[in-house]
Amino acid sequence: MKYLSKTTNLPQTIGKFLLGLSLMVTFLFTTLNSAAHCNIKADFRFATDGLTVKLLDNSRGAHKVLGWKFGDGNGVRNDSMTKHTYSKGGTYQVCLVIYGRFNKTNNTRCLDTICKRVIVKDPCAGLKPAFRSRVSKNQALFVAAKVGGARYTWSYGDGSKKSTGRFAVHKYKKPGTYNVCLQVKTKKCLKRICKKITIKDPCDRIKEDFVVRVDGNKAYFKAQKIRGAKYTWGYGDGGKTGNGRVSRHKYTKPGTYKVCLQIKTRNCTKLICKKITIKDPCDRIKKDFAVRIDGNVAYFKAQKLLGAKYTWSFGDGSMRGHGKITRHKFKPGTYRVCLKIKTRNCTKVICKKITIKDPCDRIDTDFAIRYDGNIVYFKAIEYKGAKYTWVFGDGSSREYGNPMRHKYTKPGKYKVCLQIKTRKCSKLICKEVVIKDPCDRLKADFRFVVDGNKVKFESKNSAAAYFKWSFGDGTFAKGEDAKHEYKKPGTYRACLTVWTKDEKCKFTVCHKVIIKDPCDRLKADFRFAADGNKVKFESKNSAAAYFKWSFGDGTYGKGEHVKHEYKKPGTYRACLTVWTKDKKCEFTVCHKVVIKDPCDRVIANFDYKENHGKVLFEAKAYKGAKYTWIFGDGSARDTGRISDHKYTKPGTYTVCLQIQVGNCTKKICKKVTISSNKGTIVMHPNPAYRITQVKHNIGTKNKMVIADVYGNTVYQASNVPSSSSLNVTNFRA
Repeated sequence: MKYLSKTTNLPQTIGKFLLGLSLMVTFLFTTLNSAAHCNIKADFRFATDGLTVKLLDNSRGAHKVLGWKFGDGNGVRNDSMTKHTYSKGGTYQVCLVIYGRFNKTNNTRCLDTICKRVIVKDPCAGLKPAFRSRVSKNQALFVAAKVGGARYTWSYGDGSKKSTGRFAVHKYKKPGTYNVCLQVKTKKCLKRICKKITIKDPCDRIKEDFVVRVDGNKAYFKAQKIRGAKYTWGYGDGGKTGNGRVSRHKYTKPGTYKVCLQIKTRNCTKLICKKITIKDPCDRIKKDFAVRIDGNVAYFKAQKLLGAKYTWSFGDGSMRGHGKITRHKFKPGTYRVCLKIKTRNCTKVICKKITIKDPCDRIDTDFAIRYDGNIVYFKAIEYKGAKYTWVFGDGSSREYGNPMRHKYTKPGKYKVCLQIKTRKCSKLICKEVVIKDPCDRLKADFRFVVDGNKVKFESKNSAAAYFKWSFGDGTFAKGEDAKHEYKKPGTYRACLTVWTKDEKCKFTVCHKVIIKDPCDRLKADFRFAADGNKVKFESKNSAAAYFKWSFGDGTYGKGEHVKHEYKKPGTYRACLTVWTKDKKCEFTVCHKVVIKDPCDRVIANFDYKENHGKVLFEAKAYKGAKYTWIFGDGSARDTGRISDHKYTKPGTYTVCLQIQVGNCTKKICKKVTISSNKGTIVMHPNPAYRITQVKHNIGTKNKMVIADVYGNTVYQASNVPSSSSLNVTNFRA
C-alpha cells in the first residue's frame, strides 16, 4: 500500500488528491451523459479497532480501486483493502472511488464513488491518571492511582532523573515549588498529569525579629526561644559580640546602631538585623527659656534641672548672670541672649533674640487731616505732658498746640510736619497735604444698564448743577438721570456734560454703548452621534422656540432632539433651522454626516504562485467568509480560501475571486500568465494519468513526462519530437 505521505509533503498530496477526484467526477458526468452502459457499483465494508479502521472494497462489477479518502485530510490510492489510524476519536466521512473498463468506441471510462460515516472511539478516553503526595521536610512521597497493566514514570521538576513505579519517594536539595508530573502508559494509551508541590525552608520557623528595650545608653535584647539553637549578637558599634538568647550591651555614645542576631540550628542559619537608637542625655534639656520684658528690664527663667549649673550671657557686653532665675537692664535694641546649662553628663547652650523697644514707639506716627476747601484741620493723638509744634510747608510761621487749623492761599501739594516732644522722647511726623482746584470735584462719570435696545443712564456726580446727555445717535436729553431707546443695533458713543451752578467749571465724560441684535442669541449649533446607519441629533441652542431638521436624504424632522435612520451609506448634509417664539429671528446651521458602508471592511484580494503550469491561489482571510474561484479556462469553480489549479496549456487567463462575508459580497479579477517554457499538460485517455511535455532551454530537445493524478512520475522519455500531433491514445503506463 502506497501512502501519500511517503511520496510528497502532506499539503501538496491533499491538493493533488482533491484535483484527481475533481477530474474523476468531471469524467464521470461526461461518461454518464455519453454512455449509459456502466454496470459497476461502488461499495465497501469497514471495521474499527480503537482509533484504527480497516476498509475492504465490496463493489460490484468489473472494476479497479482508484483511491480512498479517510475524512481527516489523508488518503491512499490503488488499494482494494487498507487500514488507517486516526489521531483522535470522532465521526469521519470515508469515500471510495472505483473505475471500470475503458470503452475504445467512445473513448470513455466509467467511474463510481461512495461515502460512508465511520465512527472511531478513543480507547484512552477512560484513562484518567491521578496521584497523591505527602511532604516531610525536604522529602516527598508520591502514590499513583492504580491502573491495571500500566507503567508509571515520575518527573520531579528539579532536573533530577526520572523514576518508575506506582509508588515514588524523592528528596529535594533545596526548598521551592516544583511541578511534579506522572506519565501513565498502558498497552494502547499514554497520558500525563502534573501537580505543584512546595518544599518549605527549614528557616521559616525562625521569626525575623527580636525584642529590644533601651534604658539610657544600655540596651537589653531577647530572641525567640528555639531548642538547641546557638545565638550570636553583633551590636553595631564595633565592640565585642555577645552570645545567648538574652543579652545586654552598653553603648559609649548616642546614635543609631544596626544590631544583628545570628540564630544557628542543625538545619538552618539565619541572620536577623534591626536598627536601635541610643538617645543623647542632653535631649532632656529643653531648647528654650522664659523671657518677660517690662520697659527696658528683661526677666529670665530657665528649666529646673536637679544639680544643673546656669550661666547667662545677655548679648550687650555686660557681665554674665547666674542662677535659674535672673534679670537684666537693656538699652533699646535687639540682643542675642544665651543660657549655658551644665549637668553631670551634658553641657548645652540655648540662645534666643529679644527686643527692647524705644519709649518713642508708643507715640503714633500719624495725625488726622480734614479738608474744607482751602482750609485744613489737623489733629494728633493727645499724650500727657507732650508739646506739639506744626510746620505747614507753605512758608508760613510755625504754630503750637493740638488740634490745629490752617488756611492755604492757593492749590498745590504741601509737606506738613508735626513734632511731638515728651520727657523721654522727641518724634517728628510728616505727611503730604493736597489743596485741590475747586473744579476737580466736578469730574463726572456715569453708569448705564442695557435692556435690549433700551438703556438707562445714571450720573455718578453730585457736585454738578446742570446735566446734558448726548446718546450718540443724534439725540440729546437733560437731567441727572436719563432713559433712551435706540432704533437699531450698533455701537454708540454716549456722553455726559456737567456744569457748576456758577458755570465756571465744566466737564464731559463718554462711554461706548453696544446695542446687540436680538437675533444674535439665536445662533445655533448641534451635535450628532452615529451608530451604524442610525444617527442621534441634539440641538445646542436653548434660546430657540421652534426646531426643523433636514437630514440631507429628502426627509425632515421637528423637535430639539431627534433620531434618524439612513437607508444607505453615504455623506449627507444635515441642517438645523431654528426660530424665536415671535418668528422674527431665524438661523440655520449644517454639518456633514458620514454613514459608513459595513462592507468597506471586506477587501477582495488574492496572491498566487505559478510552478510548471500549476498555480496556488491564496485569498485574504475573513471569519465566516465564503470564497468562490473562477480560473478563466472553462474549468469548474472551486471554493475555499486557498485553492490550486493546473492549467492545460500556456496563455493569459482572467482569474476571478468572489468573497461573501455575511451580507457583503466583493469580487476581484486578475490576469494570470502561464508561460510556454513552463511545460504543457496533455490529457491522457486514461483519467488516472496525464502527460507533461517539457521543452528544454538548451538546444531543441524535448522531454515527455507521464505522471499519475498525484504528480508521481510513471514514465519519461527524452528526445521526443516536438510535434503537436503526438499520439498518446494507445499508451499504457
